[in-house]
Amino acid sequence: MSKSTIDDLLNLGSLRFLEEPVVQLVKQKIIDDVVFRGFSSTGRLAITNGNSTSADEMWRNLETDWSIVELGETGNFYTGSSINPIDREKFSLVESGVPFVATKDVGYSGNDVDYENGLFIPDDELSYRRAPSGALLLCIEGGSSGRKMCRVNQSVCFGNKLIANIVSEEFDADYLLWVYQSTPFRVQFMSRMSGIIGGVSKKQLLTILCPAPPIMEQIEIAQQVKKQIAELTEFQEQVSARSKLRKKVRNSILTSTFEDLKTDYSAIELVRENVETIILDADDVDALRRWFIGFIVGGKTSNLELAESSDDDLNEWLVPKNWSWIELGDLVETVRGISYGIIKLGVEPKENGVPVLRCSDVRFRQIDEQNIRTVATNVSDSYVRTSLQGGEVLVNIRGTLGGCAIVPDRMVGYNVAREVAVVPVKQDGLVSNEWVLAVLSSPYFDSYVMKSLRGIAYKGLNLSLLRKFKIPVPSKSDQETLLKSMMEFLNFCDQLKDIFDERSKIGNRLLNSTSEF
Repeated sequence: MSKSTIDDLLNLGSLRFLEEPVVQLVKQKIIDDVVFRGFSSTGRLAITNGNSTSADEMWRNLETDWSIVELGETGNFYTGSSINPIDREKFSLVESGVPFVATKDVGYSGNDVDYENGLFIPDDELSYRRAPSGALLLCIEGGSSGRKMCRVNQSVCFGNKLIANIVSEEFDADYLLWVYQSTPFRVQFMSRMSGIIGGVSKKQLLTILCPAPPIMEQIEIAQQVKKQIAELTEFQEQVSARSKLRKKVRNSILTSTFEDLKTDYSAIELVRENVETIILDADDVDALRRWFIGFIVGGKTSNLELAESSDDDLNEWLVPKNWSWIELGDLVETVRGISYGIIKLGVEPKENGVPVLRCSDVRFRQIDEQNIRTVATNVSDSYVRTSLQGGEVLVNIRGTLGGCAIVPDRMVGYNVAREVAVVPVKQDGLVSNEWVLAVLSSPYFDSYVMKSLRGIAYKGLNLSLLRKFKIPVPSKSDQETLLKSMMEFLNFCDQLKDIFDERSKIGNRLLNSTSEF
């Protein structure tokens, strides 16, 4: 992975690409690319068989001044010593001496070593093997084998599950430590593991093949990897700090602050001013969209005084005093009412079928037309009440809840499946279908559904509950004003969503842009 590619990834700024698993993936690509390809794009590693000892199979188009060596050629290797319970207890009382490093004291990143673990071997106790400062330690037995490793910066005694490498003058210890952390090294290591607890013998370990650039290039490569990993770590820490601040500011802006908003300071302006703090990915945009709909449905963009509801079901949803509450069943066409659709769709006809909308087609405030299926005409004719005329509000009552949308005129004559309810809002009534959709797509309705489904084994919303659902009803002019403000904000959210979707695509391309191992 080139330096510019790493910069491109980090500059995306999307939280999706800053989560720990993805950061680790980027880190691994940095190590693999630079350690095994140097600074040229011509070298290409090709491990076709983890057990292979053929240099030709390990490396193709190798740089002319690079070679391949067995790990045993990089230094002097020897394993550590086990410590018996009596000595462990005795040495735990020693206040100074040579630290005894066990597997638990070694980290995964190559830098973490706990020298102050409370176990010191006296300087004159020579029965325990020691590794000098600068030696490499690698775990070769147990659950951490091949994964825990370090370069010690002082003389240590070490446990028998670790193996030391006193690196020869032809190799740079830091470069080899990065080799230890590379995918090709790990592949070969894993292929040599055996035994119940899992481990690699010294003999097998030393046959692992490694690239051997000239010593000066090794040093330069190690420094470059260290620099890029440090930049990635620093960026990750900045993101972590920013994430904590974001949560604090986001909670403030999206809760208490908006409760006190006046008409001269719109929510859109406030969010736009703080968008980099509040919004970091597409999921945030979806959450913000839902929240603002609830903000509108509660009438909190006006100066109207909020009522103090005595109705327990409405205590969490206060609206202006001059609004009324009307059950949804009283706001729909009397003849058709609220109904669900076709129970058994039957075999899909090969031609001349009637399109039917299922819960998978009815998404949040939109209808997905990609996978709409059809039913036989006679089946649809048996469900006249749910034959769509355009303008109805659809809401999922079974299956995937949360979907709701207005039927566009181009879908006149379509029908719906059992898991979708048709809400034919009265034309020229007290509310518009857009207002009903706003309420049904708000957190207020979500809360009602969750309370209604509490304790029910099958997650489905009964039609009687839907009919009794109380809609907050402002005046027609207030509805128009609020809906206009809502649509402006939703359009703004759509623009943000497009930006993050594009970032996601770019990020995926960047993560897959490196050559495959």
